[in-house]
Amino acid sequence: MRNRGNFPDHPYTPYRTEDYFWKIPGQSEFNDLSHRAKSIFARLVFKSISGWEDKHFDTTIQRYKSHHRNSPDPCSWPTPLKTFLKTMPWIPIFYPGERQGQEFVRPTEIWYFSNAADAQPRFAPRLPRDLMLLLDRDDDTCWKLRNIGLKNWNSPNDSLELIKYLSNL
Repeated sequence: MRNRGNFPDHPYTPYRTEDYFWKIPGQSEFNDLSHRAKSIFARLVFKSISGWEDKHFDTTIQRYKSHHRNSPDPCSWPTPLKTFLKTMPWIPIFYPGERQGQEFVRPTEIWYFSNAADAQPRFAPRLPRDLMLLLDRDDDTCWKLRNIGLKNWNSPNDSLELIKYLSNL
């Protein structure tokens, strides 16, 4: 099977999945939710994501007609759930020194500071403390959120991205 997000080799041929295109309640209405409801939604995602399976994030699509039996051209396709989590600003963050409350960003726009850090930088936006503690306690939650774009300030794997990020602050 090809890498995620690749297009099928036969764009004018019907494809289907034997599984589902997963979404979660509130996902379609997220933009219309109140600030408080968005914050609760984010916490529910953080608390439940560790129980979600790979099939909730990606599904396999393939050609299904009988004359394609020998070459179904299977490929991995992101579910609406994964697309939402990767592209929508749904994660709450706080900016240091601002009392305005929180904002919501995409996973690729925020950095997670693990408890192992000596001290969190006071100049960088951060997750609410309860969400940081949840990430520190639950490796599966952390891993799944990292797979949709969340980066770790303390990870050598993210150090090049961190340098780019810091140069833009």
